Amino acid sequence: MNAPHASRLLANPLLDDWTAQHGLPPFDRIRAVHFVPAFAVALKAHREEIDAIAGAEASPCFDNTVAAFDRSGRLVTRIRQVLSNLTASASAAELQAVERELAAPLAAHGNAIYLHAGLFARIDTPRTRGARRSGSTPSSCACSSASTSISSARAQSFPARRRSATPR
Repeated sequence: MNAPHASRLLANPLLDDWTAQHGLPPFDRIRAVHFVPAFAVALKAHREEIDAIAGAEASPCFDNTVAAFDRSGRLVTRIRQVLSNLTASASAAELQAVERELAAPLAAHGNAIYLHAGLFARIDTPRTRGARRSGSTPSSCACSSASTSISSARAQSFPARRRSATPR
């Protein structure tokens, strides 16, 4: 990484810890130019989190697969929420250009996550399917906590496999 690029990333308020009251982002420091490099960092980190979940050596169970998937991508979500907030409330030509520039990479990222064969294989194992239905972790699972819950939005967004080839 070259020095000017590194200093630009280090000065990116979207990648800093937000220390304002209630954890609010530093809106006064955020500029349209911060979004593309921040998303590049966040998308890469999210892909690495998903690859780690999919490649985990431990037997799949709710905590180390489904709950881990639910916890992944927090930085992407945080940055996306700021962009959405700003484009909905104070949209400017610069922000609209950022939205257009990021549309394809964000869509491709979502597809890569939800079509990740290794992740799907872990989620689709009989033990994690049983944990989804019963709401608990099977006793044979090496995971320690059975009380982890998945957000309903994430659960609903994960594509279910179609058991029928008949169009609906």
